[in-house]
Amino acid sequence: MPAHYALMFTRQFYVGDAGDMMGLKLTIFVRPADELRTLEDSCFGVDASDPATAASEAKAWIARVEASPAFIIAMTRHVADRFSFGVDAIG
Repeated sequence: MPAHYALMFTRQFYVGDAGDMMGLKLTIFVRPADELRTLEDSCFGVDASDPATAASEAKAWIARVEASPAFIIAMTRHVADRFSFGVDAIG
């Protein structure tokens, strides 16, 4: 088992006329525990470029993340050890 359990959040978006993709990353590290060993999930959002649906799509994604055992168990039963923020140039 790794020396930590990690919750990783990435937001990708297009920048500029060329459509270069950028990514913002947040990682929350939690000390290892047996109950975290088998937890894993991926909750992908949708392209929220339509202002008419962006808010409702974001709320639906947040609800999916918060309902995930991988999130609930780590965030309610364990203390975050550290955080990491980053920017990725993908395109």
